[in-house]
Amino acid sequence: MDEGMTSVRWDRGSQEGTSEQQANVPSLPVPMPEFSFAPSEIPASVTHPANRPESAEDERTKLVCEVTSPVREASGSRESYISYLVKTSSTLPAFVKQDFNVRRRYNDFVFLHSLLTQNYPTCAIPPLPEKHTSAYIKGGRFDPDFTSRRCHSLDRFLKRCSLHPQLKRATELHTFLESNDWNSYTRSLNHTRHATMDGSSSMMEGLTDTLMGAFAKLGKPDKRFTDVRERAEKLSRDLSHIEKLIGRLTRRAADLDGDFGEMAQHFARLSEIEPELEKEFIDFSKAMDCTANNFRTLREHTDACYLTSLRDQSAYNTALKSLLKVRDQKQLDFEALTEYQLKTTTERDHLASGHTHANFIQSKVENLRGLNHDAVRNEKLRKLEARVQELQKETESARVTSEVFDEEVVREVEIFERTKGVEMKETMQKFARANIDFYKKIIEDWEGVGRTQALVGADGPPTTSGQPDD
Repeated sequence: MDEGMTSVRWDRGSQEGTSEQQANVPSLPVPMPEFSFAPSEIPASVTHPANRPESAEDERTKLVCEVTSPVREASGSRESYISYLVKTSSTLPAFVKQDFNVRRRYNDFVFLHSLLTQNYPTCAIPPLPEKHTSAYIKGGRFDPDFTSRRCHSLDRFLKRCSLHPQLKRATELHTFLESNDWNSYTRSLNHTRHATMDGSSSMMEGLTDTLMGAFAKLGKPDKRFTDVRERAEKLSRDLSHIEKLIGRLTRRAADLDGDFGEMAQHFARLSEIEPELEKEFIDFSKAMDCTANNFRTLREHTDACYLTSLRDQSAYNTALKSLLKVRDQKQLDFEALTEYQLKTTTERDHLASGHTHANFIQSKVENLRGLNHDAVRNEKLRKLEARVQELQKETESARVTSEVFDEEVVREVEIFERTKGVEMKETMQKFARANIDFYKKIIEDWEGVGRTQALVGADGPPTTSGQPDD
């Protein structure tokens, strides 16, 4: 079966039993009541793939990637671009070292993504951030906010690949992370791909498959994938709503940043008008300015980290839905071949019986043409029999391909759920920490102003004469 599928890389790692993943619960000195849960009653947080402990295999094949430090290269020239530092730490034996760094540009990530998409068609390849046109980017493609968002997205792309049990072993990814001669590697692959590519035929075949799949419906939908598709659609809607709300909060934070900064300037001017309260106004102005800076810091984190993570998660969800569409196309191919085989078999049986109205009319035509009925009939039976046998082989091959692809998609859904859970937990923790730090600094700044004002108030207001009050 595998010999006929050389274009697809199947990776069926041994699945560990659930008993090995359960933690040993220590015995308690106080007798505890026993509870039994039905599968549907077990909390989702316990069974979620993201909460499963790391196995020994995970520890032996650990791959940790980080994308940081965007730097503008060849500044001042037309060939200027942004490069990113890619840090890698791994226990995989395929690498020469355990810790190493390289610098890559966005186009290098695009090339890696195209290689993974081509060589691993059964995987939901994590998406890259979109390649925006410079005219639509505020401040241009070298704007710090834009490069920061792209850096976070590229970091998330590599983290998703490193969490994927098949992609993290891909030689293409290893070369990207480790090679100091990446440009030569890409040029050699480009030459090979152009030499073996037949663009016109592949394009027409892909267009035909797309058009056939767009107007066809599955005869027997699989509930497993129907449920996954429904959850994916619901996740897309929820992420879209959250993204709009977070975007609104970000714009409000930007407005408050400007308002507090403007108020700080006005309070600083009041210190010039009221010299006897100069220190109080200066302290109040500094607190206002610190508040503006805190709003700016929170807005930058929300925009670059959390809001970008929502968009990346939505794009990753779209990649999973695309994989489900490919899976549906495999089933449609099998169902179409099955139906075609049935029609061909029925046609052969009717011709063999020789009692249909079509055969009667056709025999009259053959009489007029002076043909031998038996010879013509036997030739048609021979061709139909050969076609039936060919269709049987094609149908069986399509069935095997569809079933194997189903297994791979089930595995990909499991990987997607695990990666999604890990990402959501991490981004929510960072977002919570950013908000905690924001409010802590606000409290510290204004409590400092309050203490200063209280000390000044205890000394009493300044007097205008040297005589004490009666």
